[in-house]
Amino acid sequence: MKQPEESLSEMQNFYFVPKEKIDAIFKKLNAIESSIQENKKSNPLKEWLTEKETKKLLSKGSTTLWKLRTANKIIAKKIGGSNYYSAKSIQNYLEKQ
Repeated sequence: MKQPEESLSEMQNFYFVPKEKIDAIFKKLNAIESSIQENKKSNPLKEWLTEKETKKLLSKGSTTLWKLRTANKIIAKKIGGSNYYSAKSIQNYLEKQ
């Protein structure tokens, strides 16, 4: 019995990989995942800072933060009535000062 051509072409896309190689790949993936998780834990810089954290970091008051926000010198989002500031924009602002 002759197999249709489609089945033969599909069969050409399959490879046999020894279990040991697959296990080694998973071991490497797990090590990479662990490394990423450790890096996240050890990185003290959060993506968004509260207003209190930002004021302390910049040694500025609420009015100055408002001026910086409205002048688009720092990026902020209002969530639930509280302002959160982009850590990257704060870092960029400090580097320019």
